[in-house]
Amino acid sequence: MTFACEACGAALLPTAMKCLECGAGRAMVRCVQCLRAVDARANASVCEACGCEELRAVEEERAADDGTRAPLPCPRCSSRPSHVSGPATSVGYREEEATEGAEPMLLVPTTKGTVSECARCGGQFLGHTVMLALMVEALAIAAPSLQYRRPARDVSALSAGYLVCPGCRGLMNRKNFGDRSGVIVNVCRHDGTFLAAGDLPRILAFARAGGLREMQARMAQEKKQLALAAAAAAHSVAIEPTSVRPRAIDTDEWIMSMLTR
Repeated sequence: MTFACEACGAALLPTAMKCLECGAGRAMVRCVQCLRAVDARANASVCEACGCEELRAVEEERAADDGTRAPLPCPRCSSRPSHVSGPATSVGYREEEATEGAEPMLLVPTTKGTVSECARCGGQFLGHTVMLALMVEALAIAAPSLQYRRPARDVSALSAGYLVCPGCRGLMNRKNFGDRSGVIVNVCRHDGTFLAAGDLPRILAFARAGGLREMQARMAQEKKQLALAAAAAAHSVAIEPTSVRPRAIDTDEWIMSMLTR
């Protein structure tokens, strides 16, 4: 459902918190579970992305902001290309251009911590602690019977350049979340993950459908094969697979390694 700006009548992007034509804000409600936001005029009572029945007015989030945290610039709306010419830092962009025209993100308080969200493009930046908490929760309720549909991605979105981390200002890596989700995310191994608008519900759905468990099993098998190869090379003989047991890692440690690798 498409809505028009009440101030100027321009069509509004589904996830934008404000009108891109006149800058006027809009009333939105957000799912407290997957953080998907929709126009309040849709009169939604249930989140279409995850089925959660608890929706909260975005105005309540802004009222809860105590002003103690400085907003981060949006990586997508503020970043400059990594191939900018002229004096550059080690990550390939000029320092004076890193904050030029920066679009500050809104701070969204959640039960797992604070998420930064761009009012213009709807992108979200999640610190590793918040992302870890969300993934652990999704894994706890994962069920193979749940169906996951890979998103049909816009080619232009996939060909976008590398983005600058809003925290450390280094370039973030682009990766297919969980290797097979089809959701391209931007990851800074130091600070967190930047997701395009609507991608957080998608990766949560992927995790709940067992996608991360499958990835965990594949990584465990690959780790065992590497351990077997290393043991065989060290002893110059064939090693029985049952004789090699790589160190087991707990769920939190595995998820963090998956997020930052």
